[in-house]
Amino acid sequence: MDRQHRGPVRCRLGTGAARGRRPAISQRMHHARPFGIAALHVLDKRDTRDQLRGPGVSGRLRVGRRHVGRPGGLQELKTKGGFGMKRESGKRDVGRNFGRIIGAAAVAAALSGVPFGAGPLGIATPAQAQGMFAPVAEVDDRVITRWELDQRAKMLKLFRNPGDPQEGALEALIDERLQTREAERVGITVTEEQILAGEEEFAQRANLGREDFLAALAQAGVERESLRDFVTAGLLWREYVRERFRPRADISDSDVDKALTRLARDPAAGVRVLVSEIILPANNARNAARSEQLVGEIVTLDSQAAFSDAARRYSASPSREKGGQIDWLELSNLPPPIAQALLQSTEGTVAGPFPLPNALALFQLRDIDDTGQAAPTPKAVDYAVFTVAAGQGPEALAEGRRLAARVDTCGDLYGVAEGLPPQRLQRADPPTPFAQIPDDVKLQLARLDPNETTLSVGPDGALRLTMLCGRIFPQGENVTRDAVRSQLVSSQLQGMAEALVAELRANAYIRYY
Repeated sequence: MDRQHRGPVRCRLGTGAARGRRPAISQRMHHARPFGIAALHVLDKRDTRDQLRGPGVSGRLRVGRRHVGRPGGLQELKTKGGFGMKRESGKRDVGRNFGRIIGAAAVAAALSGVPFGAGPLGIATPAQAQGMFAPVAEVDDRVITRWELDQRAKMLKLFRNPGDPQEGALEALIDERLQTREAERVGITVTEEQILAGEEEFAQRANLGREDFLAALAQAGVERESLRDFVTAGLLWREYVRERFRPRADISDSDVDKALTRLARDPAAGVRVLVSEIILPANNARNAARSEQLVGEIVTLDSQAAFSDAARRYSASPSREKGGQIDWLELSNLPPPIAQALLQSTEGTVAGPFPLPNALALFQLRDIDDTGQAAPTPKAVDYAVFTVAAGQGPEALAEGRRLAARVDTCGDLYGVAEGLPPQRLQRADPPTPFAQIPDDVKLQLARLDPNETTLSVGPDGALRLTMLCGRIFPQGENVTRDAVRSQLVSSQLQGMAEALVAELRANAYIRYY
């Protein structure tokens, strides 16, 4: 079969976000991002838009990669490899990273608790048990079972990851099989202490303790073994990439010096982007379904005028009054998934959707100012969020604008909040580490200089005023050099890891049942 590379993913069409009411604890997990401790586990921007059908089969026959089709079952799957796949006209790619939050392996083959589809008295019949562990895919000599797929799909639903959860789960599990096998081949292992620490850090990405995080997964029907194996796969892959590629990363002192020279002129400067935004509400099942339909229309828009018109009609952000247009943003101040997508975009491209707490965000790139130098990410950010009103109507917006005109510094907000319920004003002390700031708040802070404000709609539908008090960057020459070098090395490792996963996919025997 002829296979064609289509380039990096630009838009990820969400068609399978979770429906209905989620466990209450999961509300705090909505904005979680891909697994931070093992970021290389999800370093994957390969194309998912391509589809291939083998002649005479209900499924596919992929000669180049020795992939064979499976009759019926799952919908026709889109692969992540991006090499030689034929794209079906009119289709958009579907997001499949687990946590792109879940941001990044075999899942345990034994259930704890009452299994899905159990018979009377919660006991699974032999036929049901066989169905749960029936294979849905084979990766070389390793099988992915129906139970593993359902477990990962439940995680995707819990975090409202855009895209079909079954499809995204299967593609992620296939990658993990290949990554884990490669790490094990060279003798890389992880300890029980590393796994527990990985689970803890992953839980912190959702602003939860480990036990609360596991409880939230359990409420959604996700077994602890599923998270454990996901974390293990991420740790193995991260260590493998470090051991194999770190010696090849070639960052010279001259590269670091050039970056430091520019940073000395303006420590917050870097690559800047000029974008327009559309924020679609997804605070309930009805709005989520409507927003997913709108995504399908918005990602096809090919002009700034059309995108601005859509922003005025559909966006929940106050920027809709300006057609969604935003001033210049420093790329390093944006959430990493959004910054990465915009950096790869061309003028007029629509990037997204990106999951935010109870919302989906899309951006159209209008211009980019690339200095070609590394830009620092803040170590921490001091900011305040004040709830203006429960709604977002004209009166609420007018009150928000009056408040913004009254305050000159973050300290002024304490006078405004005097006598009001304490939850109306939120300001962390000490300043919040950059990685722990929710993505929707990062988006607002990215457009601000110190003591500037912006209005936005929060996850609860209330109008809020966000004020930037200050950004904190690493101090000292040695720390700065190390940070810049680390950033440049990470970029090189990321590219090497992506190329390797694509190669592993190309050479693997992958069968879909």
